[in-house]
Amino acid sequence: MLTDQQKADLFALNNQYSDYNSWNSVYANNPDQWRTDRYSSIQRILGNDKYTQFKNKYYKGQNPVAVYNRNKNNYKSSQSKKYKSIQAKKSTQNTKSMSEYNRRKQIGDGSHLHIKGSNGKNKK
Repeated sequence: MLTDQQKADLFALNNQYSDYNSWNSVYANNPDQWRTDRYSSIQRILGNDKYTQFKNKYYKGQNPVAVYNRNKNNYKSSQSKKYKSIQAKKSTQNTKSMSEYNRRKQIGDGSHLHIKGSNGKNKK
């Protein structure tokens, strides 16, 4: 549990900058310094024992700044991999349904026009 003073200090830390311009005037040259300063302040406010509990619960005992930077860099690469795989899937065709479509088309009874996934793009 946090004391009333710790809660007040954390609220003050969260409200330290009223808008982007006030934050930017301090951290414009080195925006990554903000995280370091923030977690140092949280450690000072909570004390070592409560800060360690906080770190263990939310960051698995690792340095929060290092976790953030690692996740930030991994997110970019995982997003590019994700979208590459989606684009690759778009270019592939479902061979099972395509072979079924071709089989029904050869029969000539018009049943190929009703295969799920044909989206009505068939010529009549």
